[in-house]
Amino acid sequence: MPEAPAPHLLARLPRPVARLARTAAPNQALVALTSLAVVVLASRSLPPAAFGLFASAQLAVLFCVGVAQATVLTPIVADRTVDPTRPVAEARRLELLFGVAALVVGALGALFLSGELRTVVVGTCIALPGCFYWDAVRMHYQGRSAYFGLLPGDLVTAVVTITWVAVALALGLGPLVAVLGLGAGPWAGCLVVLPPWSSRWTSWRRPWPRRVSANLAGDYIISTGLDQLLTLLTAVFLSAQALGGLRLAQSALGPISTLAIALSMTLLPQMRDLTLRPAGKVWWAARRFGAVAALALVIGLALTFVPVSVGQSLVGESWAIGAPVALAVAVYAGASALGRAATLTMLTSGASGLLVTVRAISAPVVAAVCVLVLTRHELLLYAWTAAGLLVLSTTVLFVMAVRSGTRTPGGHRDD
Repeated sequence: MPEAPAPHLLARLPRPVARLARTAAPNQALVALTSLAVVVLASRSLPPAAFGLFASAQLAVLFCVGVAQATVLTPIVADRTVDPTRPVAEARRLELLFGVAALVVGALGALFLSGELRTVVVGTCIALPGCFYWDAVRMHYQGRSAYFGLLPGDLVTAVVTITWVAVALALGLGPLVAVLGLGAGPWAGCLVVLPPWSSRWTSWRRPWPRRVSANLAGDYIISTGLDQLLTLLTAVFLSAQALGGLRLAQSALGPISTLAIALSMTLLPQMRDLTLRPAGKVWWAARRFGAVAALALVIGLALTFVPVSVGQSLVGESWAIGAPVALAVAVYAGASALGRAATLTMLTSGASGLLVTVRAISAPVVAAVCVLVLTRHELLLYAWTAAGLLVLSTTVLFVMAVRSGTRTPGGHRDD
């Protein structure tokens, strides 16, 4: 029989959900709007094939930063023993290590490429260290829920990134210069909010939660990485134009993903302290993420009924490709948001190992089916197949979250 929630539980929490959501929302909105503005600028200024390459670079940056967040930030926030008011020097070191490794690996990979593709890969590699370091700076503030202190840096990052990309595209400076803007903004944000020489970077002497970090990194790589890899494969099986159109539809639903991330950051510390069984936790979170999923469907339906000519006048030629898949992308975004309820439940119930195991089992099936559909050269069929598979895998995650306990399948506690 599920435990009843303590009547005074939310009253004892340091900040209510609504207040935290409001304080985190401006930062996350800036991040989403910056990404959307960059995509729209590129879509309006570049031919569909070149836009597809630029969109691929942005997708690679987002993926790499997401891996770093899963490895560093989330384990810190989820750890009961960590004082979130203390800056974490190890976060900075790990993020810089990620940046250098990505730069080296990408540069080596570029040796085997040619033409504009090589140029875009090189630009992405140069931009990544700045993006990683900015992510470490954001961790410093997010771990303390100091979103207003972070806001000036987010503003500077948005202005510099958008201005750089807009000028590069307007003057025809080439894809390399345009992609470098993805890293220039983050570096500017770092210098404004928390300079590298700041004495506030102090040591964190607690043991690093290696098992949780490995599980969460694995979960992100398997789930989000697979999604982004399949998006990139549309350029291989279909065309760069198809990839650009799909990315444009995904960017239109970008605010949903950003809202889900903001809600995750808000709920994670509270779910960690909820005195509920996993079944109670997952439904507690699902009610909150359900509103985000419903909003995704509303936006998807609205985009579907917008005349294609109107969309093209606003965001560029690629909308003719993105419009037919907008509703499928909305279903995917809604299912992804709901999936966070199960993910956070398993994480805060000490079952991150079970989470990554479920992902690892389902990923090959999803990949095989999606690639099979892509070989038929139909973007719309692929988009709905991916959405349907995510709905199914989210259902499985909910079942596993309800059944999860305080131990992973191997019998080891995550913490």
